[in-house]
Amino acid sequence: MEWVTLPLWPWSEAWELAGSLPWLSIAFPLGIILLAMVVLPVAAGLASPGRPRRTIGLISLALIILAGVWTLLQGALGSGGLRSGAMALAGIAILSMPAFLVGVTIWTYLGIANATPARVAILVMVRVATLIVALLLALRPSLALSEKSAVRSILYLLLDSSASMSILDEIDQASRWDYLMELLKESKPLLEKMKQQDTEIEFLHFAGEPAPFDLENPGKPEGKSTDIGNAFHLLTQKARSQDRFRGLLLFGDGADNGVSRQPAIPLALRLREQGCPVHAIGLGKPTTTSGQNDLALVSIATEPLPTIPLGSELIVKVGLNAFGFENRNVGLQLLLDGAPVQCKIFQDGLEVKPTGPGGLTVVASKAEGNEFVLKYRPMSTLGEIKVSVKAGDPGRDFLPLPGELTAVNNQIDTYVTVVKEGTRVLLVDKMRAWEPQFFCDALGQDPRISLYPAWVRGEAAAKDEVRELFDLNKRHYDAVIFGDVTPEQVRALGPGVLEGIERAVFEKGTGFLMLGGYSSFGNSSWKGTPMENLLPVGLDASGQIEAPLKMVPTEDGLRRYSYILKVSQAPGVTETWAKLKELDGMTKLGTLKPGLSTVLAVSDRNDPMLVTQNYGKGRTLAFAADTTYKWIRNPESRQIHTRFWTQMVRWLARQEEMEGSLAVLPDARRVPLRSELGFRLVLKGKQGSDLDSGKFETRVIGPDGTTTRLTTSRKNGEERGVVNNTLLPGEYRIEVHGEGKDPSGETIQGKASARFMVYDEDLEMTRRAADHEFLRKLTVAGGGQFLLAGEFRDFLQKLADQPPEKEKTGVKYYPDWKSSAPTPFFPFALLGFVILVTSEWLLRRVWGLV
Repeated sequence: MEWVTLPLWPWSEAWELAGSLPWLSIAFPLGIILLAMVVLPVAAGLASPGRPRRTIGLISLALIILAGVWTLLQGALGSGGLRSGAMALAGIAILSMPAFLVGVTIWTYLGIANATPARVAILVMVRVATLIVALLLALRPSLALSEKSAVRSILYLLLDSSASMSILDEIDQASRWDYLMELLKESKPLLEKMKQQDTEIEFLHFAGEPAPFDLENPGKPEGKSTDIGNAFHLLTQKARSQDRFRGLLLFGDGADNGVSRQPAIPLALRLREQGCPVHAIGLGKPTTTSGQNDLALVSIATEPLPTIPLGSELIVKVGLNAFGFENRNVGLQLLLDGAPVQCKIFQDGLEVKPTGPGGLTVVASKAEGNEFVLKYRPMSTLGEIKVSVKAGDPGRDFLPLPGELTAVNNQIDTYVTVVKEGTRVLLVDKMRAWEPQFFCDALGQDPRISLYPAWVRGEAAAKDEVRELFDLNKRHYDAVIFGDVTPEQVRALGPGVLEGIERAVFEKGTGFLMLGGYSSFGNSSWKGTPMENLLPVGLDASGQIEAPLKMVPTEDGLRRYSYILKVSQAPGVTETWAKLKELDGMTKLGTLKPGLSTVLAVSDRNDPMLVTQNYGKGRTLAFAADTTYKWIRNPESRQIHTRFWTQMVRWLARQEEMEGSLAVLPDARRVPLRSELGFRLVLKGKQGSDLDSGKFETRVIGPDGTTTRLTTSRKNGEERGVVNNTLLPGEYRIEVHGEGKDPSGETIQGKASARFMVYDEDLEMTRRAADHEFLRKLTVAGGGQFLLAGEFRDFLQKLADQPPEKEKTGVKYYPDWKSSAPTPFFPFALLGFVILVTSEWLLRRVWGLV
């Protein structure tokens, strides 16, 4: 038993430093202060008024200063530095506070008629009692008592019961699970011995969440995934601070493929910090291979995204694994809404020649990672289309190949949406940082815009799939964008490309936009090309303006081209543009074409920045900047950047006047079982701009017909929701009804739906080899040992030979100032302080000493 203090800062430092000084360094100043503040004031009270009292007062003040200087020098010289001296002075001040209080009280009431010695003594006692309570709350003394308490000793045995534990790669071709059960049954005597040592043995099995396990009725390992992180997370919450852990024994093959996203290694470290070492017993063999013949379509992606214009080409990319069928002929078939269609298939950039009805034969050259591209034209049906690719034997109606184990993974599905009003945009630019990626992302936010990028490298001839984009006799684009490229680079993309684009603008109404850059406008050999005629500026200027510039809309631009320049629903378009960050310079534009060109925006130096003209049936724009990504600083400015690009492109394509529409845009069209899928709702007004204030009713229909209502909310300028009840594999449909007010005041409403596929991914059997290296990393973080299954009994024997302590010694504090538990001590202490302060004031008031 002992008294301890836990002072508040800064008294903690002062108290500690004062306690470290020699006793003489403390006793001497305290004696002087006691003399100055108690003895001398009493002597002054006995002396006659006048000079003797003033003399005694000056002597007291001089003594206090002497004590302070003494303490300051002792602390500074003994501990180093004036700060230490100041802290020592503060510590002495704490110890001498009662003397100060007594002295101040006596000095205050010297010579006052109503201040009788008895009354002054009572005031001194009340004030000293108040000081004691204040010091009690500041220094926080406690009585520390040693106590012994019983502790629970516990050993967790955590068993992996996922499907990978059924793999037959243990001794005598036993499964990992069966071998583990035999191992535990053989270890029952040792476990019973540990129970007799008052150790609680808790068996748990897990695939996702841990659950109690009965060794007499073990069941089968059928879990669809192994979530070690989630199991550890729940055990950290379950553990109690008073437990004494013998350890956590994890039995498994090292698979960790759960969907909870709980990191296993940091959680193993947390268990270690809670006093629970993590040991791992590895089962299975790291050298185990599949040993099965199986075709598996493992991935599918479609282009263009997120929609496909009516009449255009669908591109489907699939990944195929062919375990056991390397260098064998495999049939691939494309199906749209379940109906086979004739398509072209490309392998390693080369077209595969057609063989067989409704499908093509390809060669799977690798066991895994074979990639194929399927192309189909034209997409002639509006709406949502289910796209499927099937692999199999083309000679037997795409049944599984002979010797194949299962056909479950021989078909893969996704969905595309075919739209009539789609805006087809061709982008020609070189591979460069920032700007192209950012405005491509912006255009991708509009589901009606389909972007076809062609990235040029030097002046070499383009590949066939790129040259196909420039076959303007077969393809129509609503808008064409030229980035920082030279005419030679564009001509390398195909014969007559520049002439074909000029005709498309003049005759078919295709829009054209050229961006600023070191190769744009007058900075390379564009003069004399067909582009010179359709551009709204001459090519008689070159170079860059290398200075930060703001883009400023002109009055003419705001009046005649507000669709492009109104980038926010908020009032005050000019103020919105003024808030945007400066651009990193711009390209110098040439002379305006008299009577044809209109300047929509200038720089804050009054240089033309955005200029337009009509050319035949088409519209053209010259935009001198190429750093609009600088505008993006927060969700609001990102939305402004997106509006500017989408509205500019739709204006070029003459599609700004259109009916409002509602769209459901899932973040993905294929998700694994039991995972979340986010989606976005877009309600557009008649001018094509997003409506910010819409009301939506949303639901999802599962593969079993179950309907679940969904809620959406607006976040960062987007209406978003989440589907999280994907518990069954199959097709799901999101349905939504929405309405909102167009800026014109007209009500816009509509219905929309989107389908997505939930697949039961066999994560457990995809990788059959045991991952003992991961288990080793877990034990390093968890402070335990990694063992092979055959070493488990010896380890358990050592554990049983080290019985745990049955009680632990701790310290109990009265009062416990750090405890968050409610206690009557604190309110009573505060109440006592208030009562004493109030009593002191009332006494002085009654006695006429205020």
